[in-house]
Amino acid sequence: MYFDVDVSGEYILSTWHPRYSIIAVTKNDGSVEILNDEGIRINKETIKKDSSVSFISWHSIKKFLFIAWINGTISIWNAYDNVLKEESIHKNRIKCYKWSPNSNKLITIDIDNKLVLWKIDRRGRIFSLYQNNFKADISQCMFHPIINIRKTRDNDENISFFLGGNNGIIYYVNDKFQCIESTNVYKPILSLKLFEKQGIILAITEDMSLYEYEFRKDGKLFQIAKLKLSAGINSDKSRYTIDWVGIGLLAICSGEQYIRILNLNTEENYNITSPILNSGNNENFMKMSFNTNKNILAAGTDKGNIYLWKCNIKRNTFNECTYSWEYIYKMKVQNAVESLEWGGNGNMLLAKCDQALSLFGEQKLFSDINKDKIVYQIGSGKLLITHLDGNNSISINTSNKIKGVSISHEYIAIWDGKIIEVSKFDRKTIESVGIIKSDSLIININDQDLYIADGLKIDICNFQGTVKQSLVGLENEGEICSIHSANNYLVVGTTNKCLKIIDTSKREAKILYTKTFDDIDVECISSLKCSYTGNYISFMNSSSVNDNKLYVYDNEKAIVMNIDFSELNLKPINYVWDSTDQRLLICEVEAINSNDHEFQSNQSSSRTNEIIFLYISPDNKILTHSRIPLDNNIFIGSSVPFIYSMKRVNDNDDKNSEIVLDKQIMKGYSGIDCNDSTIIKHMMNFCYYITIGNLDEAFKSVHMIKNKEVWENMAKMSIKTKRLDVASICLGNMGNAVAVQALNELSSDESNDVKLATIAIYLGMNEEAEKLFLSAKSYDKLSQFYQAKGEWKKAIDIVTNYNKINIKPTYYNYGKYLEEMGEYDEAIQAYEKSGNSNFEIPRIYLKVLKDENKLKEYVENSSDKSIHKWWAQYCELKNDFEEAIKYYEKAEEISLAVKVLCSSGKLNEAIKLAETANNPAADFHIGRQYENQRNIKEAIKFYSNAKCYSYAIALAKDYKLETDLMQLALKSTPELMIDVARYFEDVVHEYDKAINLYYKGENVSKALDLCFKHQQYELLGDILMNLDENLDISTLRKCIDYFLEKKDFEKAIHLYIRSGQYEDAIDLCLAHNVIITEDMADRFNDTENPQRNKEINLKLAKTCLQQKSFHLACKKFTQIGDRLSAMKSLLCSGDTEKIIFFANVSGPKQKEIFILAGNYLQTLDWRNNSSITKNIIQFYTKGKAYDSIAKFFESCAQVEIDDYQNYQEAVKALNEAKKYIEKIKDMGDTSKSINVERYTSNIDKRIGLINQFIKAKECGKDNNIEEMMNICQTLLKEDLSDSYLNIGDIYALMIESSLYNGNVNDAQTLLGIMKQKVPLKNFTYYLDSRIIQKLDPSILPMVQSDDIEEDFHEQVTED
Repeated sequence: MYFDVDVSGEYILSTWHPRYSIIAVTKNDGSVEILNDEGIRINKETIKKDSSVSFISWHSIKKFLFIAWINGTISIWNAYDNVLKEESIHKNRIKCYKWSPNSNKLITIDIDNKLVLWKIDRRGRIFSLYQNNFKADISQCMFHPIINIRKTRDNDENISFFLGGNNGIIYYVNDKFQCIESTNVYKPILSLKLFEKQGIILAITEDMSLYEYEFRKDGKLFQIAKLKLSAGINSDKSRYTIDWVGIGLLAICSGEQYIRILNLNTEENYNITSPILNSGNNENFMKMSFNTNKNILAAGTDKGNIYLWKCNIKRNTFNECTYSWEYIYKMKVQNAVESLEWGGNGNMLLAKCDQALSLFGEQKLFSDINKDKIVYQIGSGKLLITHLDGNNSISINTSNKIKGVSISHEYIAIWDGKIIEVSKFDRKTIESVGIIKSDSLIININDQDLYIADGLKIDICNFQGTVKQSLVGLENEGEICSIHSANNYLVVGTTNKCLKIIDTSKREAKILYTKTFDDIDVECISSLKCSYTGNYISFMNSSSVNDNKLYVYDNEKAIVMNIDFSELNLKPINYVWDSTDQRLLICEVEAINSNDHEFQSNQSSSRTNEIIFLYISPDNKILTHSRIPLDNNIFIGSSVPFIYSMKRVNDNDDKNSEIVLDKQIMKGYSGIDCNDSTIIKHMMNFCYYITIGNLDEAFKSVHMIKNKEVWENMAKMSIKTKRLDVASICLGNMGNAVAVQALNELSSDESNDVKLATIAIYLGMNEEAEKLFLSAKSYDKLSQFYQAKGEWKKAIDIVTNYNKINIKPTYYNYGKYLEEMGEYDEAIQAYEKSGNSNFEIPRIYLKVLKDENKLKEYVENSSDKSIHKWWAQYCELKNDFEEAIKYYEKAEEISLAVKVLCSSGKLNEAIKLAETANNPAADFHIGRQYENQRNIKEAIKFYSNAKCYSYAIALAKDYKLETDLMQLALKSTPELMIDVARYFEDVVHEYDKAINLYYKGENVSKALDLCFKHQQYELLGDILMNLDENLDISTLRKCIDYFLEKKDFEKAIHLYIRSGQYEDAIDLCLAHNVIITEDMADRFNDTENPQRNKEINLKLAKTCLQQKSFHLACKKFTQIGDRLSAMKSLLCSGDTEKIIFFANVSGPKQKEIFILAGNYLQTLDWRNNSSITKNIIQFYTKGKAYDSIAKFFESCAQVEIDDYQNYQEAVKALNEAKKYIEKIKDMGDTSKSINVERYTSNIDKRIGLINQFIKAKECGKDNNIEEMMNICQTLLKEDLSDSYLNIGDIYALMIESSLYNGNVNDAQTLLGIMKQKVPLKNFTYYLDSRIIQKLDPSILPMVQSDDIEEDFHEQVTED
């Protein structure tokens, strides 16, 4: 029901505040006014400039009004302190603007295509963040992505946005204000939209093409689809209205007789048309607006009509979301509708035509409850007070529009936004006690005081309006948005999520507690309610925020709890605390648009609101007790055991409907004496304890109640709460033996849901049983349930989709049902689908309908082979052989057709049919016929074709057909082969064939006996190579001896292995040098005796080692766990790659392996292979053989000196050796301490001598000859035998230095001494031949001859 308000005055622009019931309008003189929801101006100061207005728009949360003036000036009007903030960056008219999702940012674009991004702070001040002058014509902007307002309202969130215009280019501006060309549609862009669910960007062009884009991280848009929309007749596409009307639903209003709806989820489109389209009064839709809170679409026409449609959402059996539009209301204005806008949280609709405004508001009925009294609105300006204990009623009339009501034990307050009327009442009379002027809408009353909240202040007044006390809150606590009083407590909620608890029991009210809920995600504390004892305080979030939670604050524990109705696809809209049971919270909820609905068997186009009963558990949880539908009533409150709501009578016309009080008993309380307070108390406790799961206390509460209906109600309640244990006990107390028996007959493996569903059926709770079967996924029982109810379509759907194994039984039962109902044609179709057509359908035609002709007609038209076979058998019984043969062939029962042909004497036709059909049964029938005719060859042939070899073999034996007999035996079974083998052995004496058949028939022992007995040695060899292990020992021994005699040792070894005589096999390999292959070695395996198996493999490994099969020996040693021997075997192979691999794999388990590998690698050319050097160091390190590493580094030092004369690298190597020697000391091995010290001392001595020589060389380079000579002379006096220092290098250094400094005599003297100390053949290693030639040419031939001789010996050695 909607009421209308005509707003006086002429207005150019208008806009609702999205959160508050206030409207901003502009007048012809350029002034801006603020109106309330009754069209009355509320701003005292005029908002005006020397310019007209181009745009006005409200902030989404705060009372900040954005005003764009024609001259380009931007203003933000702050309604809190009536301050106008201005900025003049734009120099020309604004043509486009866009708020960010949380309204902290604003984009404006003027006609010069200058873009400015603004920031609006909490005080309404405006700052420029970004500016850009575009050359292109920009007309569209869209923020991306959508950000949750609640999470970012206090944060300066990162934003990015898209821009579009007439050149078709879509620009993307990222959070760093970098402008990127995302894509180009090459057509003027009419609108940009974001399909948030799928993350798709939509661009609609002026030729009504819709482009779908996927956003990439680099800012580019990737086209994924393109659709062509229907274009309207209106040439001015800029006047089109394009907006979302649901999840994935895009509506286009283009001035035509319909509104186009495009479903992007399914890519379908359809039209919404006027209800009077076909009445001859055609009209065009001009503007539309969608109410997201209530899913209502409003559309205005050129005839002044405004139509409302409700969008209903449901899901089909495939869980697909479908939408339907239900026409619900019509409104009327004077002229063509120019604009439409929803406001007032979706309760008000603003329409503009010409320069007139019309307000349409949904008529809300107000009510309140206080313990045993209820007040509710029954009409415009009319209320009714009802005493619940005696049903006495008193009416109240008021001339003003009611905007709220509050009732206490004796007083009632009614307000309309202008005055508050306070009255005192009793059971029979009511009198006014005070009228107070106040524009507040946040009011509450008790029997002592009247509480009026406005802004930050709450006034505590008497009933005549005298303020007894004022409590003023802090600015950072926010404005008061909700109050409630109970049990000498006043609770207050603010817009900044602050809760105050005030004690009103004393003369002066005192704030007991202030709680700010920073730890929960709420916008403000609204819809505040307090339990009648004051222990629990409940509240909801702001209605402007998509929050479907209900919050409860425990005043004693200081704990906040919540229940999220989104999990149930519901949204809370109203709630009350029960006036009798403070633990019970009753909430009215409505369905929300969600993609997560569960499968429901009963789908409806619309869903009514529900009542949910909630309890607060001791462990601080909000638990659901039960749910009941509200049946389109308006919920008021509850007092156990009743729920009270307002019900419309004569609901066909909202304006003439009558409002009455509807009293409904709560679930679980029917059948009891509601006047017995003791029983009510017990039931209250039972409901509470059963909800929180305390079974013992629940039964303590009701164990004395003997009412059968009570126990039945408790059983039903237990079904809803899924308490199988409680339901079972309730059945016993009800005396329902049938239900108990059905429960006991269920298997113990059945789930609790199935058992509960079984009980629910016997309690008449069919809907609950259906839901329980679905939740348990017990589709077989659900199908049986539907069958028992006669809902065959549902039963068939269930088995078809979820329980295919029961499809045929279900169709069979359905056929039986239809047959009983006399619907024989439908029954026949059901029998066909059940797979029982070959019996049931003939029975119906012959026994029920008694019409053979119809049966014959059905068979002729049927493609079912089973029915063809049945009809053929029926005809055969009637001796109608031709008909029988015809339908046997149709049924592909060739053998039966051949049988009929044979019995009717048509053998040739039967043979022809059998040969073409390739049917074994048919061939068998032909074979019998030939056998009867003594045509043995043909009989054997057809018996063989039919694979009836026993018949064919019997005939071949009887008629001595040995050739055919052998061929048949080879095709037959092992039993028949052995039978024929005996025939060849005993009768025909063809022993080769007998041996072959015995072997094929798996009687190998017999075949071998015959081989030895009749000296068939060629066959013996072939058989033995495929022997199995089940051969008897004596026969096997005989075969081995035979092969040993023939010196065929490989076959003898093969038989030894097959017989498990592994030791003999190995001995034979050694004795006759039979090489053991890897395949042969793998068969030496005794799985039954692990110890023997180990011994065998050890012997086998040693044998392989003797045969130089080193890799195989390594494998066998590894298998028995002797990895050290395995490594030694592998070392013998010299396979470096495998040695390194084996060391890396097995070394961690046995350190000696690392040492062996390192020792081996030292024998290789490690000097020229860095990889080998690296592995040597790595293996010795892993094996902790530090002495070996030290020796290796000493070898490296010796190589550096001998081969490369690189003494620096030699020192490095000796230092490394010393480092590893010291690690031996760190290991704590005292036995090696003395050797380590000695070893370290020797290395230090070598390093010292070498360093002296290095120093001498450096002195020579620096031309410090004297010091160099002193060092060299000192070194020559040392014992250099174990120092790695070559005496030849020392003399060479002295000779070269003397020569280069012109001391030839000294050099010759030194050369003479060197000849005595160093062999002549090594001279060229130390001295250049040119130096030798210069100092002593006489020895040069001897040096060169020694070199030539040495080269000759090396060449000989290589050859």
